[in-house]
Amino acid sequence: MICGTGLNKAAYAAAFEALASCVRARKDILLFADALAARRADLWDLAARLGVQDRFSLVDEMDANRELVLRGDVLILPEARGEQRSLVLEAMSQGMPVVAATDPLNSSLIDNQTAKLARLEDQASWTQAISTVLGNPAFVHQLTVSAREYIRQSHRPSRQIGCVIDAYESAVGKASIPFPR
Repeated sequence: MICGTGLNKAAYAAAFEALASCVRARKDILLFADALAARRADLWDLAARLGVQDRFSLVDEMDANRELVLRGDVLILPEARGEQRSLVLEAMSQGMPVVAATDPLNSSLIDNQTAKLARLEDQASWTQAISTVLGNPAFVHQLTVSAREYIRQSHRPSRQIGCVIDAYESAVGKASIPFPR
């Protein structure tokens, strides 16, 4: 499952080319990508050029269709945008391994603890990261256990709810900004 915005075409191309090499080497892999991101990153044409179009499908609004996404085997995040996506946290909490671009602005992506990280726009790094996840069940088990524990410790739902309530109370409790007539 390839998730993101598709705004960084080079990042998507590097990750997708690495995925395509894995698809060509193994017959048990299907690729799914967010439809809008795939259009932005020209993945359909890239899939045709790489000979994997027959095992590539588009999913409309992946974030909204998370039940489908979370049935996948691996979540791929090609971009580094500093986004804290609830879909990624949910994947981690459900034991889905995550392979992501190194993103210093995303505190939830910790190499070999919550995700296997690859260097942004570096196909060789992506190939190594994806191959590790696809070919090393012991590593995947350690990674998913570690990611679940991280989510349990650092992303408690009660804390999230408390922060939302605090934000609402802060917004409602203050007087509005006066505008001159």
